[in-house]
Amino acid sequence: ERSMIRFEGSGTKAHPLSSPEGQSAVPAGRLFRLRDGRWAVSSTAGIFALDDDRWHLLHAFTPTLPDFGVNPVLDGVEDGSGNFWVSVFDLGLVVSGPDQPTSRVMLPDSSAKPFIRALIAGGEGNIWAAGNDGLYRLRRFPFRMQPPNQELPQKAAVGFVEGADGMVWILHREGWTRISKQSWEWTGNPNPQAYLWAGCRSRDNSVILAFTEHGNSDRAFADRVHPDGRVQRLGTLEGIVRVVLESKSGEVLVGTEAGLWHWTGERFHRVELPQHSESYTVRGLAEDHQGRWVVSVFGDGLWRREADGHWRRLTEPGDTASTEIWGLDIDSQDTIWAATDSGLARWKQDSWQFFGTWHGDLPRLARSVVGDNEAGLWIASQFGVVRVDREALDTAASPEQAVLGSDWFDRSDGLPSVSCSDEQGALQIAADGRIWVGTLKGACVVDPHAWQGSRRLARAPSVSITEVVVDDQSTRLSVSRTASSQAVETFIPSGATRVEFRFGVVDLTPNPRTRLRYRLEGIDNEWRDAGEERRATYHRLPPSNYSFHIMAANKYGQWADPGAIVPIIVEPRFWQTIWFQAGAGLAVLGAVWITRLVTLRQGQQERLRREEFSRGLIQSQETERKRIARELHDSLGQDLILIRNAAKLTLRKFDPSPQVGEHLNQVAELASHALDNARAITSNLRPPELDRLGLTAALEAMVEKHSLHSEIQLTATLENLDGRWSPDQEIHVYRVIQESLSNALKHAHSRHIHLSATMQGSAVNIAVQDDGRGFDPDQLPSQRTGIGLTGLGERVRILSGVMELNSSPGKGTIFRCRIPISNHGEKRENPDSNRG
Repeated sequence: ERSMIRFEGSGTKAHPLSSPEGQSAVPAGRLFRLRDGRWAVSSTAGIFALDDDRWHLLHAFTPTLPDFGVNPVLDGVEDGSGNFWVSVFDLGLVVSGPDQPTSRVMLPDSSAKPFIRALIAGGEGNIWAAGNDGLYRLRRFPFRMQPPNQELPQKAAVGFVEGADGMVWILHREGWTRISKQSWEWTGNPNPQAYLWAGCRSRDNSVILAFTEHGNSDRAFADRVHPDGRVQRLGTLEGIVRVVLESKSGEVLVGTEAGLWHWTGERFHRVELPQHSESYTVRGLAEDHQGRWVVSVFGDGLWRREADGHWRRLTEPGDTASTEIWGLDIDSQDTIWAATDSGLARWKQDSWQFFGTWHGDLPRLARSVVGDNEAGLWIASQFGVVRVDREALDTAASPEQAVLGSDWFDRSDGLPSVSCSDEQGALQIAADGRIWVGTLKGACVVDPHAWQGSRRLARAPSVSITEVVVDDQSTRLSVSRTASSQAVETFIPSGATRVEFRFGVVDLTPNPRTRLRYRLEGIDNEWRDAGEERRATYHRLPPSNYSFHIMAANKYGQWADPGAIVPIIVEPRFWQTIWFQAGAGLAVLGAVWITRLVTLRQGQQERLRREEFSRGLIQSQETERKRIARELHDSLGQDLILIRNAAKLTLRKFDPSPQVGEHLNQVAELASHALDNARAITSNLRPPELDRLGLTAALEAMVEKHSLHSEIQLTATLENLDGRWSPDQEIHVYRVIQESLSNALKHAHSRHIHLSATMQGSAVNIAVQDDGRGFDPDQLPSQRTGIGLTGLGERVRILSGVMELNSSPGKGTIFRCRIPISNHGEKRENPDSNRG
């Protein structure tokens, strides 16, 4: 109780403690380690640290508690924020620190005089206290109510102003509270007929406060409170006040629901914005490092006054996301951050980027935003306070659209209320880096640096798989299945319809908000969010090998990697086994092969039947044409000759009258005309040259006839084709050339057509080429559906030949076919035919 004795080898050394006044023999408690690694001890005078074998007073307790300096101190510990927790006999637990006045901490369900034997500072920021009646865990909320211990009625905090003396003014509608780390004082509203709405600190260390009268929102005014307590009325303005700002040049700006008001030293006047001749509502107000004012007009987006005095609109008119802007904050790079109804917006490098719920956990109805000194951004909303890393925002602004990892804070983190005040000034950063937050039920403060420290010390939760339930039959695992456990497979019997995995998690972070995700590898491609469930269910899993994987994360987003894994094997039914499926596969392949052979044979037979039918149909057409041609020649032709000759004979022998003679001449002429038509029809049905002179002569006659009756220049190159085929085949060759030449004459619209029929080996190459307009062959079936090309192709197939049709728009058409020589029949020579 009087000194510390250190053992050094075989000897000892005493280090006596002394009081701040130099008096020795200060009663001391247990030794403990400070955050910097030094040894310390708690005593009634304060906390002593050991430096260079000498004790010095590190922190003195303020004797504000009765009997505090009389009762002995039993133990002490330092938390992550630099505050000291000590256990005092008959007083229990006491806390004191640089931002915490010495005060007693009441433990729940403890006796009036709790006896605390030992204290430990946990790695997650908890303080553990061992007492006679049990073990206590004290969770240090990141947000602390101000003033502490709810010593004031819960009043809505609308803003904060940091005075020149370091005290923070918490602004309420009914007045303000001036608070330091050790004390606070309440000042009632000196203008009882008005509400206090906003304020700011002036360059002369005075505080500017803006008020709006009760029941008369059209009347508002601003006062300057000097350090000596004097109050100076700056002037009157209109509308409910929302934000106050003093510019770098000393100009006072007040944003109200009736516009932006500018005080230049004598009075306020309303600033006229472009397209706003009447009043407008200002929600946010800021100034960048170039001295440019930035104003958020509710419903009309963001405006900035440029260096030349002109106003520039930074948002697109009519854009809903950009017209719902509330509070503003400008960082050291002149990036504008804006709180919006949809979340958060950023103006950087002359472009807007909006962040909302589609980027992750960002709040709706955000009201104010401020940056801290730890590369973070704090957002106050109607649903609590959210912090997000600026680096994460930069990542989300990239094309990958990454999801943000934000941290939410609510009443369980020390907020008096999740509903933050609407005013921009309700979220402010102080000179010491702490963030002050105004809610509808009071003010609170958070230290981002200390919070980051707790975040770094936090450990990821531990998770384990406890059992697997198959169709309501539980299979409890012999070991707690973590990732480090031996991977022993769990067999799922065949036919199982429902498989359920049950798991548990332990999270020791203060105010844990554990997140769980799982997946069944082999079924799930992505992780599934477990929500509040501690089980995962799958139905009718196919037979296979799977691995069920579960992971847990604390509220800081730290995942327990790799989590817990259990491999399972779903056994197959007999028809799902490999040997059964292999046999069934071979049977199916055999059936498919046989079916394919049958289908091919049937197709070949069907194709032969169609070809035979087409060949018979064409042959019958040729036979019928030959018969009709013979009948026309032998009967109709002879009768027409007799009629013509009889008319001419009557004219010569009987010398009829002129009138009768004219009639006889008409009869003779009509008979001659009908005879010519009959001969033309006969020639088309069956060219007489084919039977009398041969195929070559018939083709030459056809070319000559078309040349005489067409303006198209028609040339031909014909080798001797007589006797190359049987008479039945020759008519097919003739028809192929006749049809292709007729198509060119009718449809090509050409100036020149050339026909060629030449020998090449054991086949004849036939070609009809024109220089006409051509066409798209892909459109041929829909354009030419008659029997011309169809019959032509069928004749070529009958002759066992092949055909080709090439054309393109504007480049003419060429028809080619190659017909093998059959050498049937007797070769006929025609010495009078023109071969070229």
